[in-house]
This record gives sequence, structure tokens and C-alpha cells, in this order.
Amino acid sequence: MIKFFREWKGHQYLPQNVHESIRWTKQDPLNEGEIEEQQWKIVQSGKITTKSEASKQPMPGPASQTSVSLKQKLSVKDFKHNKSDIDGEPANKKTCLGLENNSQLHRTLVPLGLQWMQNSCAYDASFVILYSLYNKNIPQWTTHLQKFQNSALNNILDGFQMVQQHQKTFEQVRDHIRQALEVDDYNYFRFGRFTSISTLWDHILRTPEAVCITYYQCENGHKDRIMYEKTCAYSIGVNTNRCTTMSQWIASQPDLTERTCEECSGILSLHHEFLSAQPLLALEFSGHDMQIDRHISIKIEDTEYVYNLVGIVYYGSDHFTARIISEDGQIWFHDGITTGRTTKYDGSFTFNCPELYTCRGKLASLAVYSLD
Repeated sequence: MIKFFREWKGHQYLPQNVHESIRWTKQDPLNEGEIEEQQWKIVQSGKITTKSEASKQPMPGPASQTSVSLKQKLSVKDFKHNKSDIDGEPANKKTCLGLENNSQLHRTLVPLGLQWMQNSCAYDASFVILYSLYNKNIPQWTTHLQKFQNSALNNILDGFQMVQQHQKTFEQVRDHIRQALEVDDYNYFRFGRFTSISTLWDHILRTPEAVCITYYQCENGHKDRIMYEKTCAYSIGVNTNRCTTMSQWIASQPDLTERTCEECSGILSLHHEFLSAQPLLALEFSGHDMQIDRHISIKIEDTEYVYNLVGIVYYGSDHFTARIISEDGQIWFHDGITTGRTTKYDGSFTFNCPELYTCRGKLASLAVYSLD
């Protein structure tokens, strides 16, 4: 009855004459999940106990045994095994656990968001993607991200752990990371100032050893200006017009340039070659209209490594937003100003898939991929 009354009047409504033992407040809510539904039945004709007869019935025991609050009765249960429990766990306990885990289930299925504050949008869009990936398999992604041996990324991992353990809010962790990044590089990560998305990802995905090599080479095999890249964040900016999809760029043929070889005067081409397959890739392509593929692959010697799309960052009107891609292809939208601490379902790859390059008046500028 209490449950139906609160659904009718609202969960915060409390009549004045409610007994103290079952009064509820925001700080001390009534746990309706523990209330068992009682079956109603019509009382059959029979002997009706009169008031005088009722007075002859045995009186209840001491008040200490009978005046236990209703809330205590509802939360303390005697679990009894049932023959139908094939796994040996009490049926009423399984129901209780299922109800108690609803909030955890919600946090797992719906990616966590960040409330915007002081030009935090670049961090908001980036961290919601990273945290969603981390939250999917915490032990696995803790190990993966530690492989980068990057102090900034380790700082992010420590913050994510605090969020998981409810030691800090996601916003507190974000601001702590912003302050640490400001110490690392004051010019690029000044707190409260606008931050470049490509600079941010380049910083947090840096590795001690090169993961990619870029060099010029002529048709005769002469190499020039060999550059070793120690980051998993790449900016797509050379001859992008001939690539219409992300897969084409990542596996593209060498780009022709206007430079000539010093040895044979032949035309030099710009080559990109991966040296190792890291757990994450961030591809920045701001200003280039490209099809964002759900899967891309890189080849190292004779081995092919497949990467899956896990997030997209959008930019427009001096503001970053994000889409998060779950493992089953669901798409979730986040805007630190409009969605705040939560995310909004935005379709999926299997049903009602939105156009990925544009999102609510903004254009995609960076895609994040994880190693399969």
C-alpha cells in the first residue's frame, strides 16, 4: 500500500500523520525494493472475534521485541532456500540482489558524463570516452593503459579508480588532472583556458619508444628525413583529399610531395609505417570530411591488427562534444553543458545509426579506436 501511495502522490510526499518508524526523507529514504508484495484475499464467513473476546487474547511480549521499526523489518530478511534454486542461492535473496544492483547496472550500461566548468569541454569529451572504455573491463584496461608508461595517463587511471571507489566525483578528478597537466605544460594546458583536442591526446598517449615512423623516400629507395613518432595520436593532414574513409587513410599508400631527392633528384613520397600495435589510437582529422569506419586495421610486417571505434569528438561554436561507442554498437551522446553528468542514447550501429561525421551542428574532429 505504501508503495502504491508514493507512486500516486510522489516519492518525496510525506503525510504529517505518518508514524516515525516509517517516515522517509532524502537522507533516510524508504527502501521500497525490500517491500514484499502481499496477496489480498476475501475473508470467508466464519467466527468473528468480538472486542470482548479480543481482550482475552494473549498480550504481545515486551515492547523491545514488538516495536522494531518497519524499515528494519523490511531490510533484515530471513532467507530460506527453495528447491527451485538450482544454484543453491535463496530465491528471495536473488530478487533482493537484483534490485540493489539496479543502480550499478545503470552505471554500467549508461556511460558516465561530466558537468562542464571553465572551458573543460576538451577534457569532458575525452575523459568520458576513456572512462567508458576503462569501465567496460577495469583490470584489462588498467593493464593496457599502464603499458604507455605515461605519467599523465597514469594520473588519469588513478582518478578513474577514485571515481569507482566513490572517493571523488568525476568532476573533481577531471579538475585534478587539469591542474597536473598545467604543471606539465603551462603553455598548452593552462587551467580555465581553451585546450586543443589534438594536443591533449598527443600528450596523454605518448610512449617512451616510437610506435610509428615517418620518412621521405624516392622511387629509387633513397630515404630522407626519418622521423620517429612516440605517440599514438595522429593528425591526418597530408593529401587527405584523396582519402574518403578512415580505413583508406590508415592503410594509405605513400603521399606524393613536391620535394625532390638530394641523391637522384627523383620525387619524394611521404611514408607512414607502424612499428608496434598499441591499445589505443586517436586520429585527428579536423576540417576533413571523412567517413568514420567502425573498424580499421594496421599491418606490421605480416600481422594485421584490428581496431574498433570507441569514441568520436566533435567541435563547433568553440565547444567540444562527444559520442561514445559501446562494445555492442550502442551510441551515446555527451555534452558537458546540456547532458552534464549523464549521456543520452543516440542510436546504434545495428538500428537507427546516425550519420557519424556530423552531430547536432558540430563536425567530427577526432576518432578514438581500441585494439580488438
